[in-house]
Amino acid sequence: MQRLNVGQARYAIIGPAVAMVAALGSTAAFGQAQIAQPGVRDTRPLVLPKPLIVAPSERLGLALVGVPTVHLRPVDVDALLAEDAAEAQFGSKALRVSIARDVLLLLRDGQWHDVDGGSLWVADILAEGAIGLRLHFTGMDLPQGAEVVVTGSDKDLPMQGPFTKQGLLGDGAFWSGSTLGERARIEYFVPDGAAGGNPDVPFAVDSLQHVYVDIYRGANGGGEGAVGPCHNEPACFAAWDDVEDSVGRIFIAQTGFLCCGQLVNAVNSDLTPYYLTARHCISTASQAASAEVLWQFEARTCGGGISGGALSDVCSLVSTYFSADETLLMVEGTLPTGLFWSGWQTSATLNNTPSTCIHHPSGDYKRISFGTKFNTPNCGGSSTNFLLMSWSSGVTEGGSSGAGIWRNSDQLLFGTLTCGVSSCVNPNGNDSYGRFDRAYNAGGFSVPLAAGSDDAFENNDSCATAAALPTGTFGGQVVKSIDEDWYVVTLATLGNISVDLTFTHSFGDIDMELFDGCGGALIASALSNTNDETLSYTNFGTTSTLFLRIFLDNDTRNGYTMAVSFGPLHDECANAPFFFAGTNTFGNIGASTDGPSEAACNFNGDSQIQSDVWYRYPALCDGIATVSLCGSTYDTKLAVYGPDCPAGPGTVIACNNDFCGQQSEVSFPVTLGSQYRIRIGGHLGAQGTGTLTITCVPDALPCPEDVNGDGDINVLDLIDLLLCFGQPAVPGCEAEDVSGDGTVNVLDLIDLLLLFGQPCP
Repeated sequence: MQRLNVGQARYAIIGPAVAMVAALGSTAAFGQAQIAQPGVRDTRPLVLPKPLIVAPSERLGLALVGVPTVHLRPVDVDALLAEDAAEAQFGSKALRVSIARDVLLLLRDGQWHDVDGGSLWVADILAEGAIGLRLHFTGMDLPQGAEVVVTGSDKDLPMQGPFTKQGLLGDGAFWSGSTLGERARIEYFVPDGAAGGNPDVPFAVDSLQHVYVDIYRGANGGGEGAVGPCHNEPACFAAWDDVEDSVGRIFIAQTGFLCCGQLVNAVNSDLTPYYLTARHCISTASQAASAEVLWQFEARTCGGGISGGALSDVCSLVSTYFSADETLLMVEGTLPTGLFWSGWQTSATLNNTPSTCIHHPSGDYKRISFGTKFNTPNCGGSSTNFLLMSWSSGVTEGGSSGAGIWRNSDQLLFGTLTCGVSSCVNPNGNDSYGRFDRAYNAGGFSVPLAAGSDDAFENNDSCATAAALPTGTFGGQVVKSIDEDWYVVTLATLGNISVDLTFTHSFGDIDMELFDGCGGALIASALSNTNDETLSYTNFGTTSTLFLRIFLDNDTRNGYTMAVSFGPLHDECANAPFFFAGTNTFGNIGASTDGPSEAACNFNGDSQIQSDVWYRYPALCDGIATVSLCGSTYDTKLAVYGPDCPAGPGTVIACNNDFCGQQSEVSFPVTLGSQYRIRIGGHLGAQGTGTLTITCVPDALPCPEDVNGDGDINVLDLIDLLLCFGQPAVPGCEAEDVSGDGTVNVLDLIDLLLLFGQPCP
């Protein structure tokens, strides 16, 4: 059983006693930096959410029954809680909430289903009695286009994933985020024709964390370890609203422990998500990578309801300082908007300074404690590296480790909680905090906190300072919410540019836009919500200078790899770029002929589609897609294939020569999420430029009044409709727009009530 090494020698960080500083409360030693860095708030505007990513089975409409299950027996929760209580007697402020359990789930343990566009594998893991689970994946190496997702038996927490290629960290091994309930379901979708990866052993699950303390729900989030009655809510003290918004609870899957920490501001205030916590909570890169931070788990108003919060998966280790028990992390997972980056100071804090701590006692929602700083620590070693807090209102508990301590006068942080004996049972007990000034000066935190790291193309944060766009592949690129990346490129007539970004979407959604000048019109974009973005553009006008903007749709920071190439990459089927919907310019001037002759495309004795260019279209609906070249400048010819490039003739789905004059258009049935290859060329070798327009019209619902799709028109449909009443038919309220007029209103209510209590006709 894996335990956090906090009980050995009752905190090994104490070490040999060190002589007291000569003058208690004096300023930092000569030569050390003394900085008072104010905090900063994230003022990013809220953006409209992109379409929700759902599990493959839901996307494909597959009802899963009889799913194969790997079953683990219950654990002895009472024995575990007794161990935890014994540990707490020695001053531990970290809280164990889960234990590691070995499990082995391989591809042979699941069940395959044939589905539209590919195959779906599914299996369950059941850890009996678990409140939540976190799964450890190993050896992940998925084919191109394949994905793995994890869902829990309780849908209160979001789906984990999709994980693609080599997984969340790019090395095949990682921890999933939390799922609620004792059962976790793994779905693995492989599209038809997928290549690459390891087809025999694409991944395995080799262990899990079995959560036995209720850290997920409601005002009593601590479950068996729920907090005592002596705590204060930060919402009752409005002056601390900013600092409260910097604090987050952190769950380390590798150890099973829960701690606290806070965002701290870099000197240049660039919103790099630096997170300060205790070293005894996290001291290694692998522990950091297994961390999950919960934000905004707090009372909304004084004495009011509790906000469930938002999760950020994965941190990276920036620096750690043994002597003062402090660790600096970078939060990699997406942060919600509106958080605060705490200020800090590096001078020694005077004794008798009124100070405040905001923390998650017993893993519960945030509390606030008020007290006075002294210089003689108890469990935390000498005053060279530690300080003491005596409480006048509120205390700390297990789970509070790593929480900051702030001066009341300026709300600047000067330490992090290490250990102590305070509790509601022992309100006069004191707590020890690691000194931040020591970690900053002697521990080397000053270097990263000067500014968040960036890439070699800086300073290119506006079109006026755009960097020249090179050819090749460039890793280690960084984009920030307040520091976008801009590039400039000159394209000759019929010149083509292709830019591919690879990144982890759950670490921040990166998008691209291309403009025809600095401050010019938008001419192309890549705005999906996947782990990759591809933008391809051909210049059909005169030689032009174009500006590429790479930016974050959410979050404050993410890294990416950028691959840039020039030339007609879409001249070959294998290199076809994605085109989702809408209208885009194209051209086949100078293109070679890549595809086969097709008997179904024989028009006026010509069965070949010459000088062809290719696109890939992932269908955005179940219904009829229309691909139109109407308005193009030459005699076009058009064909559509399935997801794979044709190895020979005979696999064409639709073909057309002249639909609107000499231009082409086809309509064909599509399945949501399935891919189709679009081949555009010319009749009898014609070449030119044009516009490609793709639309998708969904199949009509057989019974729109059955909002929730259970076959009956009942009170559940009425509740769903009323929850969206008065709102536009945006994602989440589309089905409730029964009348189809774009708004959920009284017309929809009337339509539903006319059929209320009846089966779907």
